[in-house]
Amino acid sequence: MYKVGYVDEDVDQLNTFERKLRGRGFEIVKFPLTQGMTIEELMKTVYDSGISLLVIDFKLAESGIVTFDGDEVQRRLFESKYGFPYIFFTSHIPDARAKVDDIRNIMDKGMLNDASDIDLLVETITKAVNQYTGRINRKRDELTVLISKSELTMEEKEEIANLQNDLNSMNIDNIPEVPAHLLSIFTLKNMTDIVEEAESFIENAKRVIDENS
Repeated sequence: MYKVGYVDEDVDQLNTFERKLRGRGFEIVKFPLTQGMTIEELMKTVYDSGISLLVIDFKLAESGIVTFDGDEVQRRLFESKYGFPYIFFTSHIPDARAKVDDIRNIMDKGMLNDASDIDLLVETITKAVNQYTGRINRKRDELTVLISKSELTMEEKEEIANLQNDLNSMNIDNIPEVPAHLLSIFTLKNMTDIVEEAESFIENAKRVIDENS
């Protein structure tokens, strides 16, 4: 079951969204806004949630609860997690089209009033999540192959760093496969003084893979 997050200042809308998508293969994680909540507080809650896609209301500030709109949430998400999927869900289509970065990700809240439109919404969310998780899994598979090798070339160690950096920029949960302090180690040209530490990580990673396989 996919976890889909939804940010909206309207609690009734959050509940309607959850009700309309009930039984469609999603766990809806609602992010209600509280008076004076900062965007940093909201983003931390989103990042800690383990969701696979974020639905964002465009006009978040219109009720006066917060001072930011959905386009700023999306830009923060893009800056930190550039590959993470999102959908703008709004009744203000023209306003959203004028401000958001990618108008293809805008959907009308009125879709919840029609069964066929709900089917389209479910299909859109499912496809976006599948594409996102597919990209992550491919990179994880590549990383697993590399750290399972008994010996690594310098190029392969650099590729480990590159793959982990990509995963850090895509994955919402912020749990690295490779410890951050070793990323710089893997990109150094002179491995003379740090081979033992790097190799120790590789051996530990292999054990983790064996235990989870």
